[in-house]
Amino acid sequence: MKKTRIASIEFYRYLFMVVLLSWHGPFDSFKFKSGYLVVEFFFILSGYLLMDSFLRKPKTATQYTIDKLKRVYLEYFIALCFAFLYFGVLPDLIVRHSISMESIFKFISEALLIQNVGIFNGGFNYPMWYFCVLIVGGYFLYYLISCNKNLAIHFLIPIISLATLTYLCNLQNTFENFETQGVFYIPLFRGIAEMGIGIILCAFANSRYNKMHRSIWIDCLVIIAILLTFYIFVNGGRFDKFAIITFSFLVYAGIWNKGFLHVIFEHPVWLRLGGVTYEMYLLHAILGSVAYRLGAFVNISIDNVCSFVIYVVVVTLLSFVFKIGCSKLQNMITARTLIKKDY
Repeated sequence: MKKTRIASIEFYRYLFMVVLLSWHGPFDSFKFKSGYLVVEFFFILSGYLLMDSFLRKPKTATQYTIDKLKRVYLEYFIALCFAFLYFGVLPDLIVRHSISMESIFKFISEALLIQNVGIFNGGFNYPMWYFCVLIVGGYFLYYLISCNKNLAIHFLIPIISLATLTYLCNLQNTFENFETQGVFYIPLFRGIAEMGIGIILCAFANSRYNKMHRSIWIDCLVIIAILLTFYIFVNGGRFDKFAIITFSFLVYAGIWNKGFLHVIFEHPVWLRLGGVTYEMYLLHAILGSVAYRLGAFVNISIDNVCSFVIYVVVVTLLSFVFKIGCSKLQNMITARTLIKKDY
């Protein structure tokens, strides 16, 4: 497998991020009924990439997690600070004229990535429950694989994924659940189960049993999967569970197949747009709130297609700026660290 990013996967990432902007933003009139399902796609893709990383260069679970945090935590923390100021500090100062200890402790727990994994619920940058689950759940799954790959892939991870998804689907016919059942925090196990599907998918794709890549039939099935995914988004409800199948196929075909869809998505623009989806995820809660308040302030309804397009463009552009700024800050920190080591 190539280590370079794949244009078709980046296209899916940006497309589903746009769906998420509609789901979390102030755009109720044309919001997908099951727009939350894009998180399932990102979990499955993350599990696939986790397994691919292990197959290329095995590490300990601790080292894998530290390397991942080195790449992404600085942006996470800066965005958290913005969210803390916007959702926590400013309301406290306006209402109480002081910063509450509850807000401070909430910020600390979220900065430590233990928010939304069972002990502490909610957060200032609330969509980032996904990131906390990704780190904690990813560590758990990588540890299982590093201890005994065959046992983890052929027994433990399938059992965990099947049991968790069966429970969720029979509970209320949806994956969107933020409850705690005893000692089990549902979003954490939801993320682990869906990353597990990505791990199993990657293990199959790299095994000798995989005979399906570079086939015209995959292109035909991808078109069907895209149409079914759109139908699930629009209709939602009892069809949500089938997104696990369609997303898995989109991830597999996007990475392995080299048919006409890859030619369509080959333009470098998708690599650029897909490269800022993490930053869009970090910022969209704050920017969505700002858009809503701005519309209310000028007494203009922004719940229309034109406003949504403008909103997507603004979020995308600001995400590019945010990524460039964080990259420069990261380089400065790295350079100073190297200088200290030299002395």
